[in-house]
Amino acid sequence: MAGNYFSNDTIVAVATSLAGDAGVGVIRLSGPGSADTARLVCSGFEKPEPRYLQRIEIVEPGAENALDDGLAVLFNEGQSYTGEEVVELQLHGGRFLLQRVMQLLIATGKCRMALPGEFSFRAVRSGKLSLAGAEAVGQLITAQSLFEVQAARRNLGKARSQEFEALAAKLRHLLAQSELSIDFIDQDVEIVSLEQMKVEISALATTMEQLLGQMKAAQRIARGLSVTLVGVPNAGKSTLFNALLAEDRAIVSPEAGTTRDVITEELRLGPYFIRLADTAGLRTGIGEIEKEGIARARGLAAESDAVILVIDATERFATVASVAQGNLIVALNKWDLLDVGGKEACLKSAVALGSAQVVPVSAALGLGMDELLKAIRKTLDSQFGSGVESFLPTEFQLQMLLQSRASLGQVEQLLTSVGLTQPELISAALGSSVRALSDLVGETTPDTVLAKIFSEFCIGK
Repeated sequence: MAGNYFSNDTIVAVATSLAGDAGVGVIRLSGPGSADTARLVCSGFEKPEPRYLQRIEIVEPGAENALDDGLAVLFNEGQSYTGEEVVELQLHGGRFLLQRVMQLLIATGKCRMALPGEFSFRAVRSGKLSLAGAEAVGQLITAQSLFEVQAARRNLGKARSQEFEALAAKLRHLLAQSELSIDFIDQDVEIVSLEQMKVEISALATTMEQLLGQMKAAQRIARGLSVTLVGVPNAGKSTLFNALLAEDRAIVSPEAGTTRDVITEELRLGPYFIRLADTAGLRTGIGEIEKEGIARARGLAAESDAVILVIDATERFATVASVAQGNLIVALNKWDLLDVGGKEACLKSAVALGSAQVVPVSAALGLGMDELLKAIRKTLDSQFGSGVESFLPTEFQLQMLLQSRASLGQVEQLLTSVGLTQPELISAALGSSVRALSDLVGETTPDTVLAKIFSEFCIGK
């Protein structure tokens, strides 16, 4: 039985993972006659009471013994995840067993295999779930970090959709005023003033820019952030690297140039998932292998979200101008070896580097690690803090908001160049902005786009 996302067939799929055998596996049926279909292979499911688990046995046609036993539950139409009649079978989770039960159900001719994401698609179609909510379900399933789990849970709430719906409502109001102006263009009637339109459009554009900034920051947090240790040889980078990780990960040696390649490890800091990198010491007049390591160190530092310049506080400062940037943190290592006068001189020289954050540490003794972690957190917060509690978008959602903002930019240009003398052009641009937001929340999303979105879900969801 072939199917598509817009059919009313009864569908079935394994709702739990088939990546390996497990103690419990769930098979879900959704659509008209789900209970009748389940009864064809389930003994003990003759008169199910909705929302109550019942003992069942799976019986193959002509077999004397049951194939499996477990539990089944019925959800009536309107009271299920999809909004349709749904039956869930909780069986033993062996892959062969679940696939065999699926074969028995499909062999009845009463149901077909669900398409990827078809259960969530039907939830959206029946109004049980918004498109943004369905995409949040997909994010929750594929989440690889606590941040992504928490963001997906926030996205499941109505507040996220309402935020975009409120924007769309304001745009529709302006669109209505602009279209009304077309009807009175030959008459001396002002529907909306140019200044009022500019103010309202500017406010909406500012809101969109803020949302885009937050959403992009959330995407960066989800992908993970990078923090790189740089400095001259023997400044104590590897010792500091180990101290931050609280483990002996990098080789530590008094021999200059011990670290010749980039060494990375994962570190959790508040809401951030960090890739901490130890790099080759920055110097000149060395061999080709070390030169390559230094080149990689400089390249990685240039692309990192935070750079820790490790300086041996007992030595004269070396020039490391190429890594002096806005996300720089200076770690004054071997601080415990300085007297009071030496510390004062060292701090003065460090401030001259132009970094907003200077942290005295002793990597060998593990001193100053909390302060250094706080400095890293402050640096990351300044760049990505707006994304911590933000809406974590899918690529489709981000593109729709970008399209809406671009159309709004066209309105701003028209208001500057022709004012309200050509309201039909303003209406066209406002209409494009509204449609993009409507697509984002699933109000007017074309069927082909919907099918593409849900095809990227797992089959059992």
